[in-house]
Amino acid sequence: SYQSFPPGSDYRFMPPLSVDPEVFYLAMRNFLENSIKYQSDFSSPPLVSVFWRDHGEFVEFDISDDGVGIDQDEEKYLFRMGFRGREAVLRSTRGNGIGLAFSRQALEVYGGNVEYSGVGLRSRGCRFTITVGRARE
Repeated sequence: SYQSFPPGSDYRFMPPLSVDPEVFYLAMRNFLENSIKYQSDFSSPPLVSVFWRDHGEFVEFDISDDGVGIDQDEEKYLFRMGFRGREAVLRSTRGNGIGLAFSRQALEVYGGNVEYSGVGLRSRGCRFTITVGRARE
């Protein structure tokens, strides 16, 4: 079945971005894969939302999920190369702790940014905000 999506989720109308498409793809893929890897309940599909907002000079993307979330005491380490949180270690998930650091650093090369915005969907999980410039036309 199909769902109707709110404004800001139809990517056919997204403005061109001032970031290499491959870099943007890899960053978005990393966040979406993390949402799947760290889902809280494997008996049902993860709930993940991605919305974008055009702010004129820049475009902002919010990625939220209802996964296990990030412990507050680990937030300050999220973007450090090689950091893996307790849940990653406890679950023995694959990975080497470079995804978030790479995503942030790669987007910063193009003037973008990634921030951890706190709790995601259903009062749990994660929410990240990616900001990238709009391409000059």
